[in-house]
Amino acid sequence: MDFKAVTEYYQSRKEHILNFSSFFVNRLISLTLFAFTTSIFINRAGSKEFGVLTMLLLIYSYISVVDLGMGYAVGYRLTRAVSRKNFDYAQKILQHALPFYVIVGGCASMLVFVFARRLSICFTKTDEYFLVYKIISFGILPLVMDAAILTVMQAYNKIYLINLSRLIYDVFRAVPLLLVLISKENLLENILILVVVGCFLKLLADIYLCFRLFGDLNWMKPVLIFKELRFNIIYGIPMLLTLLIGMVITSLDKFYVTNMLSMEQLANYSVALEINVKAWFLIWAVTGSLTTVLVRRNILNISTRDIEKLSVMAVIVIFLVYYLPLIFFAKTILTLWINKNFAEKSYRISRILSAASLFYMLYAVKHNFFQARGRFATITIIYGIGLAVLLLSLAILPRYWGIEGVAGSYVVTYAGFVITADIFMRKIKIND
Repeated sequence: MDFKAVTEYYQSRKEHILNFSSFFVNRLISLTLFAFTTSIFINRAGSKEFGVLTMLLLIYSYISVVDLGMGYAVGYRLTRAVSRKNFDYAQKILQHALPFYVIVGGCASMLVFVFARRLSICFTKTDEYFLVYKIISFGILPLVMDAAILTVMQAYNKIYLINLSRLIYDVFRAVPLLLVLISKENLLENILILVVVGCFLKLLADIYLCFRLFGDLNWMKPVLIFKELRFNIIYGIPMLLTLLIGMVITSLDKFYVTNMLSMEQLANYSVALEINVKAWFLIWAVTGSLTTVLVRRNILNISTRDIEKLSVMAVIVIFLVYYLPLIFFAKTILTLWINKNFAEKSYRISRILSAASLFYMLYAVKHNFFQARGRFATITIIYGIGLAVLLLSLAILPRYWGIEGVAGSYVVTYAGFVITADIFMRKIKIND
């Protein structure tokens, strides 16, 4: 065996291996924390309280829509600039984008603070949690600003740094649940205070990581040029529509269960969903670590079919190793993790969502290719069709199968995503 050749081979792929493995380390820690803290929280505070917390934190998943789709445009342009080693231009792209992120992040924070009472009624059906929403508002600005900074790490293909950043946020989302061991007085307020602290620490950590990449902080000097702003927004509008539709798709089930069923059932549904979603990192480990590679290959007109085959194989392996056992042993896992009563109400939901996860991961592979080729409008069309399928499914399936019908609606929806994406991919010229 030529050990020198082997060493050179792995050295040339060191960054990709580091990116890929960092997903596993990051998500395993996150999954462990989630499993540990959620079990304690539900058994101490109750299912209803966990359902309320789920709805309170849901607003943070809407942050991505605040940038009006600019994040995709800025990230795509940064990646192309860095791929061509035009680092000065890359800094200018970020300088021109930052003023917008500061402005919209500040406005979004103020709006949530001012309309805290109305948001509480909208999300939880009571104004009891308006103070919690005022606390939540302080975490929005750092999260919006951080979204711009993360595009730098993506452009440099430093996915392992993004994963480190996400781990900070995951720790501050999970560990505060342990406050239930100390006191139940003002529990949700105290939990959200720690989450907000985590948002600021994450921003500071990412600024430092970008400082290490650029070697200075010149990129943090905001330069507002309306021509650049207009270009980024227009270029990103298709992805804004995608984000809006995606926001509806990923939260419609929770609103449906909250308003049509109950907070207790939302807890059952949310835990079953989280078991599935927490493992999506396995396919993100493949697609996320290869996004920059895809963009670079498209620029150089190099074939990407080998990456597509690798990604699909990864989906098959993940389903066999993780989701298939989950389907067979969901009841046992939930019984050991939470309790027997909770498991009885959740295990069938978890099994159904495992099928939805398979289709989601298959679509994630195709989504990655569309995004790397700048086919944002195509992604928007796929999401629009998916939303129509979801609305139709939710109008029919829950009538016959209740909360399990809600989960089944997502199986149908993500299957629709895969079919639609496959049709579009056949019409797009792929580099051979």
